[in-house]
Amino acid sequence: MARIPMGNFGNAMPEVQRIAVPQNNLDQLGSAIANTGSSVHGAFQEIDKQKQEAELSAKRLELYNNELAKQEAKVKLDDIMTTEMNEQVTLVKNGGNSSTLQWIG
Repeated sequence: MARIPMGNFGNAMPEVQRIAVPQNNLDQLGSAIANTGSSVHGAFQEIDKQKQEAELSAKRLELYNNELAKQEAKVKLDDIMTTEMNEQVTLVKNGGNSSTLQWIG
């Protein structure tokens, strides 16, 4: 009788050995990821801090400009009041009567 061969005949899968990763490499990888996360977080905090400082500077500039406008308005008002008062004094000195005077008030 003929002998029938037994086997996998081309369907054999290669045996793959499991690769063992040393534990301290995993610790180093974890530390590297943690350091990267800390760096990214620090960078975002720095950007946020710079934005806040820029906003604060803009507000201070706005307050300064408002204060300047307020002072200019006071000077203009004082100038107008002085001019009108001088006109009234001139009218009185020139003999104007009470009906020609225009009182400010």
